[in-house]
Amino acid sequence: MHKIKAAVRIIPLLCLLALTALPLQAQDAMDASVFASARIYSHVDPADMDEIARHALEGVLPIFQASDGFIGYYVLTTDDSLMSVSLFESAEQASASNEIASDSVAEHIASLLPESPLIIQGPVGLQMVVLSEGMDTPSPSFATVRIYSDVDNSGVDAANELAEEILLPQFQDIDGFFAQHTLHSETGMTFALSVTRTAAAADAADEAGRAFSAEHLTEILPGAPTSYRAQVRVAALADLHEGANLVDEAMSADPYVGIRVYTGVNLADMAAIVQSVNEGFLPIISAADGFIAYFLLPADDTLAAINIFETAEAADAANAAAADFVAENIAPLLPNAPSILQGQADVRFFAPLDGMLDASDVTVLYASLRNYDYFDLTDRPEAAELVRTIFVPIQQQMTGFFGYFSMNDGVDKLSAFSVFDTEANALAANDEAAAFVAEYMTRWDSDEPTRINGQLGVAALAGVDMGANLIDMMDDA
Repeated sequence: MHKIKAAVRIIPLLCLLALTALPLQAQDAMDASVFASARIYSHVDPADMDEIARHALEGVLPIFQASDGFIGYYVLTTDDSLMSVSLFESAEQASASNEIASDSVAEHIASLLPESPLIIQGPVGLQMVVLSEGMDTPSPSFATVRIYSDVDNSGVDAANELAEEILLPQFQDIDGFFAQHTLHSETGMTFALSVTRTAAAADAADEAGRAFSAEHLTEILPGAPTSYRAQVRVAALADLHEGANLVDEAMSADPYVGIRVYTGVNLADMAAIVQSVNEGFLPIISAADGFIAYFLLPADDTLAAINIFETAEAADAANAAAADFVAENIAPLLPNAPSILQGQADVRFFAPLDGMLDASDVTVLYASLRNYDYFDLTDRPEAAELVRTIFVPIQQQMTGFFGYFSMNDGVDKLSAFSVFDTEANALAANDEAAAFVAEYMTRWDSDEPTRINGQLGVAALAGVDMGANLIDMMDDA
């Protein structure tokens, strides 16, 4: 795992990049203040969360980034709640951010947020951002929020000092911890936000925060907090990654996938098929509008071709182009018509898009494709949220992880695709998937999947190495 490179405590995040080169210890407190505003919307339809988060990223964040005093912005979602947190240099700027958010909601997504938000705003008394070696663009994915009411504000300064001494070092020692922001309002409310890269880190931070408050702050925080476990949709800090979203946007994107599975293929013909696709078909498909990714997976006498595009129309066109290419170039090598599965991806994550893997280091990749028939797609967004928040992080923590997506046809079929650097790791992903399904998905899943495992012949991602094949050509071995 990455070691902590620098921790930033109670400072304006505008100083963040300058501090990341300092030695491995927490930075001293600075006099400059940070003010924040947290907006909490309740009773939000889970089906609308992606659209709301997209508006926050594409509509609100650019306005904040261009505003004086901007320090940071977070958007968090739970099953039915949405929270946004904006950080600025002054109280006036933080208050103005509320007006910006309110105007934007009223103009664009008012129908998706049926209730007025609870607003908590005030100075940030406790703040830390932990960066890690080799993670220039960290990918915070989880958060816990603790909201305390009836806070004795006369004791807040002492509480902050105690938390800096005791709690922040505990946070700093949590593997996968990213940031802490705690703000105090004049109305006696405290909003504590812990942001992490993994679900386990989120749980650990929440437990540490609760235990610290219960042991040391009962006079200041008389009651138990209202707690939320949230997915991070936007995490933007002014001087980190040029203020852009640190969260891997692929996690909440919804591209379209086409999977073609050919059976009865002669193993001796696989290398020729892979070469033909790599040299003849990949240049066509990677140049098409909306191209995201393409994979070719030979396994024994089965061949799976997977294309991912931005729109259903582009995915349909890619399937049509694939049929034409096969008919013209390699039809004798594919004796049976393929089974075709098309639909929308509900979860996807590819490591190169997060700066986690240099394409030049890729020489071979292995994949596991799991196809589920008769899958109950009722409440699929809820199931996808479990995959996104539990199973994807499990894979991210596995050795050699490269990418993952899941998709469904909208009727009763679902596919999940995991990519790793070795065959052993890809097969281990199958075991993890089976354990995850057994523990979390019995409500939806009623059948064992058909598994296609093997060494990838083609792996191409738009924006990585110009969409060319990232791996060495598969040989006869």
